[in-house]
Parts: sequence; C-alpha cells; structure tokens
Amino acid sequence: MAGIFLTGVHNAWFEVGSFQALWQTPYGQTLIAKLLLLLTLIFLGASNRYISVPLLQQWADDPLIKRRVIYNLFLAGYVTSVKRKLDGTQLARQFMHKVWIEAILIVAVLICAALLQHEVPARHFLNVGREHAM
Repeated sequence: MAGIFLTGVHNAWFEVGSFQALWQTPYGQTLIAKLLLLLTLIFLGASNRYISVPLLQQWADDPLIKRRVIYNLFLAGYVTSVKRKLDGTQLARQFMHKVWIEAILIVAVLICAALLQHEVPARHFLNVGREHAM
C-alpha cells in the first residue's frame, strides 16, 4: 500500500502541478473523487478484516480466534461499546452488505482511474486557457 500511495502521490503531483489545479479542473476533481472513494474502501476493508471477520469467527466458535489475545480484547471493547448481541445471521448479513459495498467502491475507483486516463491533465488544462487568452 505504501508503494502504491507514494507512486500515486508522485504521479498526481506531476499531472496536477498545483493545489489550484486540483480544485479547479475536471482532472483534479476526478482525482479527489478517486482518493475519497479509495479511502472509504480502505476503511471499509479494515473494518471487515479487523471487526467483521473476527466477530464471525467468534460466533462460529473458531478455536484459532481464542488464541488471538489482541483480537479478543479489541472485540470485547467493540461489542460492549456498541452493546451488540452476537447474532450470527445478522453478522453474516452485515458482512455481505459490506462486501457488496466494497465491490461497488472498487468499480467506482476503476471508473475514476479510466476517466483520469482520458481527461486532459490539470497542468495542461490551465495552460490551454492561457494560450487562448493571448
């Protein structure tokens, strides 16, 4: 993730060029939308990985989950903070809903990436306006 993030920031800065272009060009706005979708996807994926899956394992009485002390402490805090009763069918349904939302977000990120390939980069977009003014 760090490598993807760093190369993405480098490419974005190279293609956008300034914070003004980030907010004022279609390329920059699409890039912001992609970033927000990606951050939401990362948050949702982490939620599934560190909350939903261990809760489902605990409900299924998985013997491996009993060995994971950190998960058990985190899950105990999570369950008591939201005062949830561990109902397996409800947990499974919520997990499936989150997975569907993740799939939709992945498609939206890919659409944004495709749009970025066909948009005029922001650094060129602002220069086109200056050339026509002369």
